[in-house]
Amino acid sequence: MKATITQFQTSTMMQSTNQFQAANQFQAATQFQAALMALIISLVLVFPIALHSPLAQAEEPASNEGQITLPDYYPKQFDQIGVIQSMSTSSKTLYMNASRFKLKPEVRVYLLNSPIASLSQLKQNMVIGIKVKEKKIIGIWVLPPEMHRPS
Repeated sequence: MKATITQFQTSTMMQSTNQFQAANQFQAATQFQAALMALIISLVLVFPIALHSPLAQAEEPASNEGQITLPDYYPKQFDQIGVIQSMSTSSKTLYMNASRFKLKPEVRVYLLNSPIASLSQLKQNMVIGIKVKEKKIIGIWVLPPEMHRPS
């Protein structure tokens, strides 16, 4: 009888251990399924947003269509862009966009093919970009004609 009780106890303990292991495995499987579902839902929600984000669009190769590439010695921005109407080197005056500008004595001129140029190389109807300091032009950059947008 004692042997039967011991066998019963051993059998009951093994069943309890097996049930405990099965419960742990079930809990682990349930947690894995929940984590997997959360990942899938996140991907489903985030992926369409990511497709329309600026970062996703920035990865596409940039098209040079409509863009003008200027030499490295040109500034990113100009104070003004316009067309030379006339210029007087003797009075150091330039007329552009119906406005009169005085030229600083040390004014620098830049061409598309050269970072060193002179005022004598500037001609009427040339498109230029200028930098101004103290109401006087300090730099003139000759630009491609397509950069001028009449106002």
